[in-house]
Amino acid sequence: MTSLSIIIPTRDRRRYCEATIRSVLAFDEDFELVVQDTSDEAGLEAFCASCSDARLRYVRAVGGQGMTADFERALTGFSGAYACMIGDDDGVTPALFEAAREAARRGFDSVVSTKFSVLYNWPDFSSKYGGTAAAGRLVIGALDGAFSFRPAQLAPGVEAFLAGAGQGCGRLPRAYHGLVSRALVERMRGRFGSCFAGVSPDVSFAFQAALASERHAEVSWPMTISGASGGSNAGRSARREHVGDLWSDPHMKPFRGVLVWPDVIPEFFSVETVWGQAAWEAVQRAGPEYERRFALPTLYAMCLIRHPDRARLTAAAVARYAARRRLSPAGVWAEVAAALARAGAREGVRVGTAAARRLVPARGNTVRAASDVAEASSLLRSHFERRRAEAG
Repeated sequence: MTSLSIIIPTRDRRRYCEATIRSVLAFDEDFELVVQDTSDEAGLEAFCASCSDARLRYVRAVGGQGMTADFERALTGFSGAYACMIGDDDGVTPALFEAAREAARRGFDSVVSTKFSVLYNWPDFSSKYGGTAAAGRLVIGALDGAFSFRPAQLAPGVEAFLAGAGQGCGRLPRAYHGLVSRALVERMRGRFGSCFAGVSPDVSFAFQAALASERHAEVSWPMTISGASGGSNAGRSARREHVGDLWSDPHMKPFRGVLVWPDVIPEFFSVETVWGQAAWEAVQRAGPEYERRFALPTLYAMCLIRHPDRARLTAAAVARYAARRRLSPAGVWAEVAAALARAGAREGVRVGTAAARRLVPARGNTVRAASDVAEASSLLRSHFERRRAEAG
């Protein structure tokens, strides 16, 4: 059995996926690369066959059931002791293989990077404020010191997740852009029924894995390349197109008629509500004690700050939450107001930081032009080799 499986779920994005496959196969390491293809378009299977690499396994699967089902299926058929899932426009770094070896040697269930500091914007990337200024650029964050692998506690991350209403995974375990053991995956399925829940699989996985992981670690260097292409969710978010009617959004269409939207989550499509819905479903699986600690007023505050045009829908969710908990509406709105005060100061920093990561070369960052993620990965490997030599 190989020690590591790298998994790429893909659907109708052949031109990105082919470059991503080439970028992974360029590593001279022992791994399994599983490409799960639910595409309507043809051609990717023939490309995989043309690679003539025994490490590559193409899997044809039925699509149209949503990202969560695709992720669950993809995390079922891997053969490695550890798995890392990436998007079809992402990449991996040399640190992933080093982390997998160390996790296996020391018996860890899950590993994450302390910072996601390698970004690649595809040539068709654009943003609402920066246009195409960042397109075709690899941005490598500063690597502080040598590569390190250290144990980490999960309890503080779980509390932060609950207090933040699931608005981000923090340093919790993740299959997507992280490293998880086969044993952890099996433990999660035994406890929760599945690894992923709701309409945002990475968020739900993080919380469930945090409760099931017995040994968690962090590495100091990024294990993956975060790609952003024009048609991806990252690309849509950069153009501020990641908000709108809930059931007409392409991401949500496969769930229509299948999923009942929770009445306590504002009923519109956005990063905040999608993350909130998936996190809510995950905490409900975990038990009432977690549901009680899930800070829905924080979610409402985020929705009011970032989507004031949807305030009516957020207010309706607040009213339903008060009724469900048998709380005073005035008391709930006081909690929301307190969350607004806490979040308001952070919001300008958040927006500025997000823009800087994609658009502005920060001090210590290295920026290189690259035509696709395969070229970006090659440039990154050379950069890592130089940095490792400098660190001794």
